[in-house]
Amino acid sequence: MSRTPIAVSAGPDRPAGAAAQATVAAPVAVTVAGTEPYPWPWDGRFSPRRCALLIVGDGSPIGDSSVAGVVSELTAAAVEAGIMAVRVATGRPGPAGPAAVAGPVWPVGPSVTAAGWDGFYGSPLDSLLRAAGRDQLLLAGRLLETGVHSTLRSANDRGYECLTLGDACEAFSAQTRAGGMSTITMSGGIFGAIGSAADLLGLLRALAGLTCSTDSTDSTDSTDSTEER
Repeated sequence: MSRTPIAVSAGPDRPAGAAAQATVAAPVAVTVAGTEPYPWPWDGRFSPRRCALLIVGDGSPIGDSSVAGVVSELTAAAVEAGIMAVRVATGRPGPAGPAAVAGPVWPVGPSVTAAGWDGFYGSPLDSLLRAAGRDQLLLAGRLLETGVHSTLRSANDRGYECLTLGDACEAFSAQTRAGGMSTITMSGGIFGAIGSAADLLGLLRALAGLTCSTDSTDSTDSTDSTEER
């Protein structure tokens, strides 16, 4: 951890004119590598305990096997790291809409069913996230141009810090994918940032390694202390 010197005012125990300084720990930024148009999250304080992964669906399975594989790996790693995984069923409003596409039981976290393409509309998603203290959102699923994008824009309006994972989203076409992703990043990130599941997984592995290293050090220190006694 880097340490930043700060000036300390002179007082009874610190004569005026003395070059008295103290050091305090400066917070270390934790962000996902390679995100655009800014390092995500904006405050540099990524935490699995503040984060939720929204797997948005429209009632049809992901047809692109590579995207399906990424989503599966991402979900498993996220849950293991302490990220809340939420399945969000979206679709065209009406009798044949989202209510009919909830699908089987989601085994790794809560599921919500929206009343339209926006995952927050007519669903308990917002209250669920706020109750769990999750203000950093990762978006994945299908289709990018409909359910994912509508849910993203609504989340942004509600004050959530959002990262859309392009390699974990299935799109209707390459052309509409490009437009959907570029819309997110315009004006400095009007709807948050974009990134890749691969880079997020890299960060989760790094954090897991750091935790293991810290636990090992604590265990060694405890053993040394016991031996000294």
